[in-house]
Amino acid sequence: LYHVGEYAFYHAELLKEFELPQEVKIIGTYAYAGVAKEEYLIPNTVEEIGSSAFTSAKKVVFEEGFSVIPEYACYGAKELTEVEIPGTVEEIGASAFFGCASLQIDLLGLQIKKIGNSAFGKCDSLEEITIPRTVTTVGIGVFPSTIKKIIFEEGTTTILQDICQGKELLKEVIIPNSVAVIEDEAFKSCSSLREVAIPDNTVIGKSSFKKCTGLNKLVIGNHCTIKEYAFSNCSKIKEVEFGAGIVFEKKAFLSTEISGNCNENIHWDLEVDNRKLVISGDGEMPSYTQQEATPWIKMYSVIEMIEFEEGVSSVGDRAFSNFSELKFVVWNDSVQSIGVSAFENCDSLYKVNIDKNIKEISANAFSGCDSLKEINFRGDAPGIAKGALPNNENVNINYSADASGWNERVKNRAS
Repeated sequence: LYHVGEYAFYHAELLKEFELPQEVKIIGTYAYAGVAKEEYLIPNTVEEIGSSAFTSAKKVVFEEGFSVIPEYACYGAKELTEVEIPGTVEEIGASAFFGCASLQIDLLGLQIKKIGNSAFGKCDSLEEITIPRTVTTVGIGVFPSTIKKIIFEEGTTTILQDICQGKELLKEVIIPNSVAVIEDEAFKSCSSLREVAIPDNTVIGKSSFKKCTGLNKLVIGNHCTIKEYAFSNCSKIKEVEFGAGIVFEKKAFLSTEISGNCNENIHWDLEVDNRKLVISGDGEMPSYTQQEATPWIKMYSVIEMIEFEEGVSSVGDRAFSNFSELKFVVWNDSVQSIGVSAFENCDSLYKVNIDKNIKEISANAFSGCDSLKEINFRGDAPGIAKGALPNNENVNINYSADASGWNERVKNRAS
């Protein structure tokens, strides 16, 4: 018997004890729908299964030797809770388990390479799944809308395009250190996704996390490349950690807010696409006893510019020390003092303009800024504490000829 026809045993409600013929190749639509048998062993000779062939099944075992789970293999089996897939399987066909509303399944350790369209669509009890590292092709709508956690097996190198797009209940994604590429739109519009940690040296594809509006925490490893719109329209990300050497393409964080408060009066905004930190508010910045206490400690590696908006009157102690990528500082007319070690060891800073309203530069404010070549004072000499400026003979200190206070004693405070 090679072919079990459509509706062959449809609603044979008393039929419990039988085995599928070992040589069967085709099982027709609704062939065993509604029969009393609950467990099925599918012979590895089967090449084609019609939809809804096993609607009453609770357990299905695919015999060792299968390389492809046929399309529609268990389609519509709403009571199916258990499936055994042998290690020989490399492909799960389209809609193979579509509508298996009670199914829980574990793919970990299998050698699956391809998962077809809607393979697990409408599997409404399926909230967590592990994707084998061998998977290289996935279809459209592979996972149900109910999925909440996806684990990519260690050894996975590529997270495929669109693999989780639009899964609005997805809260957690585990990305192993082996991943090198997250393809375009992989997690687009996963609005419940809360945290994402991306390993070193990963290329993060275009729009890969776009519109993940629930994203609260983001960790991006060293030397990653972030493509256009990758994190655009993510509303507000509250906690961010950037590694060193990250490359951003244009608009990677378009319409995504990364911000916080230094205190009740001073606010900060990180414009990632511009690599700019903006300090705003009214009054003095807080001072910090150590760099680790600053709110941007895990973001400084991407900041090339700091801008102080009107209203901020001071730069806090140690606020921006060791900002290794900082190149520019833009003042406003209200800043009057620069705190102790405020820009210490900012070794990419090569030029500083000191606004005329700045009256005090504290100890070590710019010490260790070894690339600093030029300091331009726009007004009278401020109070300059010992060691405030780099001890570097190559630094040119410039000021207007008609400015007051620039005697040898003041100039020598640079050393």
